[in-house]
Amino acid sequence: MYHSVTFGSMNSFYDWHLVPDGRPVIIMPEPKITTVEVPGANGLLDLSESLTGYPIYSPREGSIKFHVLNDNETLDTLYSKIANYLHGKKRTMSLEDDPSYYYYGRYKISWTHNNNGTWSDLEIAYNLDPYKYYIETSLQEDSYLYENISVSGTTVTKNLSNDKTVGEVPVVPEFIFSNVTGSGVTIQFNNSELGITNLTKTVNGNGSRKFYDIIFSNMSANNTLTISFSGHGKVDILFRRMSL
Repeated sequence: MYHSVTFGSMNSFYDWHLVPDGRPVIIMPEPKITTVEVPGANGLLDLSESLTGYPIYSPREGSIKFHVLNDNETLDTLYSKIANYLHGKKRTMSLEDDPSYYYYGRYKISWTHNNNGTWSDLEIAYNLDPYKYYIETSLQEDSYLYENISVSGTTVTKNLSNDKTVGEVPVVPEFIFSNVTGSGVTIQFNNSELGITNLTKTVNGNGSRKFYDIIFSNMSANNTLTISFSGHGKVDILFRRMSL
């Protein structure tokens, strides 16, 4: 295993002849911590989860150092090739050691040199979204749960409490409506972890919608996570589970 890294469609070893200086590990994001001094009370008032009910994070910032293998092409040519593709650009990034997930963010590159000067090193700095993303969407991973949900005058309920597709990180799904007729499609949603009870939304036409108060999560073993559809139409639920 070369411990290679793929940026967009370019692999660090096979396309650029780079070998990482050790196994790449992506830096964890810093939690966003908000505290308030309370006069006359011990300690601090922690408001970090007061708006969301779960932790939120800053972007991941770090870098990966690579050794440049000799005798493939001139350093100037390689430097320009990598810079044109990556420097200042937003790309996906996936690790050979963690092939089920990818990261997304912006990069910058710089040359460095090892202590004895026998080869050149290239450093790729990254600024990434806090979470890594699973390579498959909900429609690919669990199509029987999330694809072609058809309602025609009856109520269809999905119990997602134990569905591993949802993951442990809260995510806002996208709803894709088609064949909507009559009074439309009504959604009723419950997520006990986040204190959401019988939240109701009605859609009267076709197209994609995101409701930012409909949040899928399974952070605990005793969550109640259900979604029901009634009315007339068809719905696909599209999201991609995430992880730290």
